[in-house]
Amino acid sequence: MPKPVVPETGPELTDDQWEQIFGQLKEHGWPKDVVEQVRRDRKEGITRSYVLKVSDAARYLGLSRGALHKLVSAGKLRISTIRSQYRDQKPEKLIPAKDVLALK
Repeated sequence: MPKPVVPETGPELTDDQWEQIFGQLKEHGWPKDVVEQVRRDRKEGITRSYVLKVSDAARYLGLSRGALHKLVSAGKLRISTIRSQYRDQKPEKLIPAKDVLALK
């Protein structure tokens, strides 16, 4: 459930800085519709979780990771591989929360 942003919390960024962040999200593999949702939520002052780790999505849906990957293969869920900023870290696989909620 989305929550309103509490005034005067978090960093104060300019619109240009936010647009740079949105561009980086797309560059790093976030689906375009999820980035647009983040952009709309920012304008409306809403905060929410936009993506889930594979293990968290599986736990939320009550499925094994294997069953979750079958849903991905069937096209029911999208999965993005987000490359790490650091060389020694593995890329992270994330699923849009809106896809998971659509299955629930």
